[in-house]
Amino acid sequence: DGCPFLPFSEERFSLRPGDAFEYLGSWGRAVSAFDVVYAGCSMDPRTDQLGLFLKALKPDGAAVFNLGTPGDQAMYFVTGDGRVCELLLHVNFMMAKSPLTPRRDGPGVPLQADALCAWIRANVLADG
Repeated sequence: DGCPFLPFSEERFSLRPGDAFEYLGSWGRAVSAFDVVYAGCSMDPRTDQLGLFLKALKPDGAAVFNLGTPGDQAMYFVTGDGRVCELLLHVNFMMAKSPLTPRRDGPGVPLQADALCAWIRANVLADG
C-alpha cells in the first residue's frame, strides 16, 4: 500500500526560503491546496501557526506537524478534514517563530489528540 501521493511531478513540489507563515497567510485555502504538508519545527499552541499551516491543506490531504512548548511537544498526524488526529510521538524540536504569529493571551491549542481534532474542525476548517 504506501503513500497514495507518490510519485509527484517536479512542478508540484517547491522549496521556498524565508518565513513559511508569510506564504501560508497570503495563500490561504482558496489559492493553495496541498496534498501533504509537514513542519519540522514545533508550532506554538498559543499562536495562529497551526491554523495557517492547516488551512493550506486539501480536505482529503494529510499533515504531520510538531506542536507544543519546550519540554511538552508532540508530533501529530491529521487527515480527513480534521476527522483523524493521532499523536505519533513525544518530541523536542526547535520552536517555529514568526513576527506574523505573535503569542495570544488565553488558552492555546489543546495537545490531546481528540481535543486537537475537535479544535481543528471548529477553528481552522469551519470557515473553509
